[in-house]
Amino acid sequence: MIAFAENAIASKPTPRATGLSGERPLMSVGAAAFVLSFRQSRVEYAIENGKLPCFDIRLESSRRTCLRLFSPAVGALKNDAGFVTKLSLAEMIEAILPPGHQTFPQEILAWRFHTSGDHIANLCDSRSLAEGGRRTDRGGRNISRASAAKFLAHRRVS
Repeated sequence: MIAFAENAIASKPTPRATGLSGERPLMSVGAAAFVLSFRQSRVEYAIENGKLPCFDIRLESSRRTCLRLFSPAVGALKNDAGFVTKLSLAEMIEAILPPGHQTFPQEILAWRFHTSGDHIANLCDSRSLAEGGRRTDRGGRNISRASAAKFLAHRRVS
């Protein structure tokens, strides 16, 4: 099991019910640079050398990358422990998208991907992610776990 809190998904997201007060499974390059006390260029160098597994979650039509790094790998690099780089893609996806949930509310998936709910909605509109089931009580989308896992598998950078 990966070294961060398991999140429970409730119908109405609350910090305590969803574990949102815990560590996010993905983080931005800027956040990783802050955690590691590196320049962003050094973080990008670590990505290029395969020391930091990451995913590009940008829209297909976007020219700029939107990299998200696997948080436990950032922690392992900070603590000089290389175990996370040996994780399989399936193990990382399981940590990012805990099994046992067929769908994730848009807000929860946005939190887990370290992005905005609007970005998740745009990914749905572009058919990169698929809705799975009815809308949430607050009008947000429920995103299929299978489509989110497939999206991450296709978007793995390193």
